[in-house]
Formats: sequence, C-alpha cells, structure tokens
Amino acid sequence: MDPRLREIEYPDSDGEPISDTDANIQRMFDAQTALKEAMRRRGVKAYVCGGVFVYPIEGDPTVRNSPDILVAPECEPWPPRASFRYWEEPGRVQFAGEFLWVTERQTLEDQWDCIEFYRGRLGTEELFLYEPLGEGMYDGFRFRFLRLDRGGVDQVIEPDGDGWFRSRGLGLDLRPTAERIEFRDSSTGEKYLPDRLRAEQAAARADRTAHEVTRAEVHAARADHEAARADREVAESVRLERRVAQLEAELRRLRGREE
Repeated sequence: MDPRLREIEYPDSDGEPISDTDANIQRMFDAQTALKEAMRRRGVKAYVCGGVFVYPIEGDPTVRNSPDILVAPECEPWPPRASFRYWEEPGRVQFAGEFLWVTERQTLEDQWDCIEFYRGRLGTEELFLYEPLGEGMYDGFRFRFLRLDRGGVDQVIEPDGDGWFRSRGLGLDLRPTAERIEFRDSSTGEKYLPDRLRAEQAAARADRTAHEVTRAEVHAARADHEAARADREVAESVRLERRVAQLEAELRRLRGREE
C-alpha cells in the first residue's frame, strides 16, 4: 500500500448533530433492526447499518455519504463499523434507503443527485426513498422503490396487488406504512419485526404467562381450600356419628337400669 494512503483521514462524523424528527429516527431504527433480524433468521451474512459514512474510493475522503439504511451482503455483520470503507470490505452496499423528512427542502434535483451517488459511486442496486408528507395527506407518506442501472436507466418498482414491493437482491418484500417499513420473506411470507415490536410481543407473552400462572395458582388455592373444607366436613361428620353412637349407648344403659 502506498504510505501516503495511510496518512489520509476518513472522518467518522461531520461534527454536526443528527437533525431529524423522532418519528423518522424510530422508522430508521425499526428498519435497521428488522433487516438485521431478517438476515439472522435466514442465515444470510450481511452488514446492516445506517447513519455511518460510506467511503467508496480509497484516497479520497471527500467522496462519501451516510445512508439511513444500508445492507452490504457478504460482509461480516459484526463488529459495528465507525465507517464503511469499500477497500476493506468484501461486499458493497447493494440495498439502501433514505428517509426524506423535510419535504419542502428536498427538491427533485436533490433527490436525483442522491440517486446518482448511489448508482455511480456506491454501485447500489436497489434504493427506496420514503418521504413523509405531514398532516392532511391520505396516507401520510410518499414512497418510491428504484432498481438502479449502471447505464442510468433506472426502473421504478411497482408494488404487487397486496402492496408489497419485491427486492430482487435481498429476497425480501418490503411495504411502507405510516409508522415504518415492513419486511417479509419473499418465499415464505414470514414477517420480520423490529426489535421494538418483538420486545413488546415478548412482554405481552410474559404478561399472559404471568396471568395464566396467577389464574392457575388461584384455581389451585381454591381447590386446596375446597379439599380442606371437605376433609373438615368428613371429620366433623365422623365425630358427630361417634357422639350419636355414644349417646345411644348411654341411653340404652339408662333404660336397662330402670328395668
């Protein structure tokens, strides 16, 4: 390696604070964790991340971007990278996503510049653009899914009849909702939930289990109580029968003396 290349710095941050809405940050995190779960469950080796600088050209730190979502197949999923440098990785960013949160500042020219960077610099094959539109819209968002072509003839992917878009590269389907991007296996239809929803489901299952255990304990305690009461009633009945027998015997004895 050229010694001069070792001296070049590739910053991990631009020093600017993250500026986005809470809702979009949650959408990004949900998409990342759902995709990580999809890769893990399907046994696919891929690095899934978002918000890190991607450097495609060694020696030129000015050429970079920071995808909100990136999937780089053939790359180790662990450990997390401070930045993603193409010359250090076996794979490329084949799937990416951008959450465009301030609609009035995202001109069509800006969006095409973004698309051109993914196509020309990163060699990305598929890219989604999710653009919330705010209040008053019938769905609350605009969504575009593109298959990028090195020749510049991009294909706008339309959803199937059930509203799902097919990712040819990942073998996954994706579907936008007002709250998040959903993912499922194209072959099996299995949905992959983000960490947040899986944690909520686990908590709900734990609550149900605790409720069932509590209810079972109540039933058991009630049964024990009924059994104890039955035992007491039997013992009292036996005691009374013995007392009656004693009284009858005493009565017969007294009658015998009178005679």
